[in-house]
Amino acid sequence: MRLFQGGKCEVRVVNVDGSGDRLLAADAIGPTWSPDGSGIAFVRKLKDKPNSLCVVRPDGSDERVLIEKIGRDGAVFLAWGPDGKFIALSTLTSYGWQIALVPAAGGPVQQLTHLPGYNINPVWIAADRLLFTHMQPDGRNGVYASIKTDGTRLAIHALTKVEKAYPNGRPAFYVPSVVKKAATEAHAVRRAAFVEPATVKASAIKAVPAALMPPALPGTVNAAAWSADGTRLAFAHASGYGLIGEFDGKSMRLVDAFRGHEGSVDAIGFSPDGKFLHTAGADKSVRVWDIAQKGSTSIETDQGSAVESLAVSSNGKLLATGGHDGKLKLRDAATARPLREVEVCDARRGAVHALAFSKDDRVLFAGCAKWSMPVLGGAVAAFDASTGQELWRTKGTLGGVFALALSPDGSKLAGACLDTFVRIWDAKSGKELACWKGHGDRVTGVAWGLGGQVLITASFDHTVRIWDAAHGTIVQTLAAHSSPAMRVAATTDGKFVASTSQAGDICIWRLTGE
Repeated sequence: MRLFQGGKCEVRVVNVDGSGDRLLAADAIGPTWSPDGSGIAFVRKLKDKPNSLCVVRPDGSDERVLIEKIGRDGAVFLAWGPDGKFIALSTLTSYGWQIALVPAAGGPVQQLTHLPGYNINPVWIAADRLLFTHMQPDGRNGVYASIKTDGTRLAIHALTKVEKAYPNGRPAFYVPSVVKKAATEAHAVRRAAFVEPATVKASAIKAVPAALMPPALPGTVNAAAWSADGTRLAFAHASGYGLIGEFDGKSMRLVDAFRGHEGSVDAIGFSPDGKFLHTAGADKSVRVWDIAQKGSTSIETDQGSAVESLAVSSNGKLLATGGHDGKLKLRDAATARPLREVEVCDARRGAVHALAFSKDDRVLFAGCAKWSMPVLGGAVAAFDASTGQELWRTKGTLGGVFALALSPDGSKLAGACLDTFVRIWDAKSGKELACWKGHGDRVTGVAWGLGGQVLITASFDHTVRIWDAAHGTIVQTLAAHSSPAMRVAATTDGKFVASTSQAGDICIWRLTGE
């Protein structure tokens, strides 16, 4: 690469002995060789026009444009993958520069990161992993981060943080070329985690970051719930706090903190009128808080074990809680006093980690899961809310169901399962309608969005995924959490969804559709 005064630049090729110097591309910058030496990728940089990504042969022939617009100025460093199939680069979005992959042969761009700010300088550190520089939107506090090429396992390396107003330099990392081995079997067995590559459906559905709230306290955000009007988000914190953030559509700020639990708060929910907050946790207590008065109005400690989940009925009269002992209790929402108790599963087989009321509040759905040891006892069951009679039960799944979400029309029940699958059941009969594979680790959160058009899931693979609910295809993989994603919660209108993480940060996503 040669740079001239006035900003003009060009890419040239020269033999290793210094002979044969020749122009390869004018108005070009950031060249990188393909692993086999058959091609050179570069950024075309024209005055008053967006940069474009191009590929050309070393003799200057067969020049192709892979991406017409990647943004102006800024990030021009490219990284050709060790297997020669993909080129990593930074592309400009409405919320900053993001790391993306493009097939070297041409094709759709796959955006990997969704971190507001600057994500630049990609380098390959393995055949399936990239290292890059991440900075806040103000251009300060640069750190190195890494991510897998499928958008999972985003990790921010805090020890690399610098306080300068410029990013960390671009590191150099040696990755051996990928050697293709001859197939030894005509019909090799696919590994269990295999995912068909052509699963993404072209769609206008999209999620973009709307707000990012850094950790309010050290620890995990175990659960989250929106107020009915979508202006407040309550989240249960492992430090023992029930917290409330105020959201104006563009940013979120912490406005209330309720402390009383003597252990981790594991479940949380608003009353339908938004006046009260319900919490439950590891101290075996269930609490009702008057938000305006900043204090608890009722405390029930009748539970024999930690409380893992809760759900509030749509009419605000009933509160359901699920315990580590495998039991659910139906309560008076105003006082939290128990009205009836139902055993959902044997405590040795799991805890009640998920609860949801039907639209008419007549049926209560409960999901069982065992986190510490995979067993086949995990299941979903439906109960008559007035009598406690069991209406139906699904067969056991490995690990169980960690979260449940009822579709807006009340006809389908979605489950986040610890065996890495997302399942859909008929809410009336319990018949399994779908089983989707996409996440690379345990699925821990699920919510419906855009009036039931999409399903949003969170996973220990560090990603949030958007699914086309009609076809079960992954519309978008969102990488914004540097630790396992824990829960997702959608506003009543389905236009915003919050995702929480084990590190305590909260992302708010804006959903748009057809």
